[in-house]
Amino acid sequence: MADGDGRVTLALVVQKLDTISDQLQALDACVRTDHDKLLLVTRDSEAAMDRIEALEKDNKARTWEARLESLAVAMLAGAGWLKQ
Repeated sequence: MADGDGRVTLALVVQKLDTISDQLQALDACVRTDHDKLLLVTRDSEAAMDRIEALEKDNKARTWEARLESLAVAMLAGAGWLKQ
C-alpha cells in the first residue's frame, strides 16, 4: 500500500494497472459484441428495405395492369354497345 512517508509501492501500481487493463479488455469485448450486433441489424434492415422496395414496384406494376384491364373492359363494353 503506502509507505509511512506517503509513497505508493510499485506492487500497488502494478495491481492498479492490471485492474485497468482487465476493465479495458472487458470494455473492448463488449464494444466488439455490440458492433457485431449492429452490423447484423443493419444488414437485416437493408434486406427488409430491399424487399419493401420490390413490393412497392410490384404493386405499381399491378396497379397499371389493373388500369389497363379496366380500360380494355370499358373499350369492349363500348364497342359492344356501339354494335347494337
